[in-house]
Amino acid sequence: MKIIVAGFAKTGTKSLAAALRLLGYDVYDLLEHAWYHENEWKKMLYYGGNVEDFQRMYQKVDVVMDAPIYFFWEEIHRAFPDAKIILTIRDEDSWFESFSTQVKQDNSDTWLKIMKTFSPTGFRYHRFFASFERVIHGYETNVWWPWKKSVPNEMVMKRNFRQHNDYVASNAPKNQLLIFRIDDGWEPLCKFLGKELPKVRFPHKNKNGTFHKEAIADKHLLMKRMQLETNFFLFFVLALGLAIAVCSKPGMLMVKILLHEF
Repeated sequence: MKIIVAGFAKTGTKSLAAALRLLGYDVYDLLEHAWYHENEWKKMLYYGGNVEDFQRMYQKVDVVMDAPIYFFWEEIHRAFPDAKIILTIRDEDSWFESFSTQVKQDNSDTWLKIMKTFSPTGFRYHRFFASFERVIHGYETNVWWPWKKSVPNEMVMKRNFRQHNDYVASNAPKNQLLIFRIDDGWEPLCKFLGKELPKVRFPHKNKNGTFHKEAIADKHLLMKRMQLETNFFLFFVLALGLAIAVCSKPGMLMVKILLHEF
């Protein structure tokens, strides 16, 4: 483990993840936590864990970030005391607005709801996602029914955001901590990590809450599996419906008419 990103989601973490990958790091972001360690995190969120759990999960990973990592950054650092810590920050009002935009995007994404409903992988991903939102941010996520919307609690979330950032800044080892705004770009990040400045622009990802759409477009393993399972389920339902229709009396009559015509 080389880097622990302790900043909340929607502080530019997807852009930072892309930047760290460009610098050559193996990064475990939200989807990797769900794909590789869903069961371990389910246990951790509800029953707790220990240093050995984190060492087993992330021994061969360079960077961990996003939920649920930032909630357990201190415990993870005990497991990997030499790791550097990056605290991504932004203005709390713009942060909550960005977080709310992400939630609204997920609320209105019909295909995402279908995948989380009819794909076993999607259903497990929703449970994982709902678990850390409930434990960390204190609100329920609803993805299936159009009349039920996930609504973050602004007062509670902003308070948690302030307390979290203050706690990390006060308690992380100063010689291992970088407090980073995405607008700062490559220079402070590369200086902190001892890397040369890349000759490309700093990435800008997940603009306007497009995280899941970007993950689908990038063909992430978890999203590919969700799409495949959903397509299989819909094809099965369609085939079953056609079979029932054909085997009904009107359907059999139509088949006979078509056979007679040909």
